[in-house]
Amino acid sequence: MRQLLLMRHAITLDKVPGQTDLERELTLQGQEQALAAGLWLKQQQLTPDLVLCSPAVRTQSTLAGVLAGLGNSVPVQTERDIYDGEESDLLHLLETADASVQTLLFVGHNPTIGYLAQALTNRRVSFSPATVLVLTSQKEAVTDGLRNSFSVTDRFLAPVPRF
Repeated sequence: MRQLLLMRHAITLDKVPGQTDLERELTLQGQEQALAAGLWLKQQQLTPDLVLCSPAVRTQSTLAGVLAGLGNSVPVQTERDIYDGEESDLLHLLETADASVQTLLFVGHNPTIGYLAQALTNRRVSFSPATVLVLTSQKEAVTDGLRNSFSVTDRFLAPVPRF
């Protein structure tokens, strides 16, 4: 994997009585953010070969908007660990991605998306809703893990991640 696109889901509605956290939906502004993120990725020529996405409604809806903006069909794997896994689980998902994947989009949640970014880059990152951070790696293959193996590029979609 050469490029990793880390994205936090877009703005969501508050949880209502009787609703689970997994069922929270995007606001209208969140839907617009997701579409804008997809259009930005297309303009930046950052089309993923694979998407790993949380099963939460808000991440799935964010992804739907992103894919609409990209205008492409991309293979998607829904992974429960992105919703409730530990940092090591997220690293494992990335480490076991098919070797042919050059650009991977990872759609998740705070604070774990920030923890993952820090594990991969050794830099603290705070993700606002709908932030996309582009990371690059010079590694040809995962041999000794991904920790500290990615660099932060100057490409990101605002709301700007805070370092």
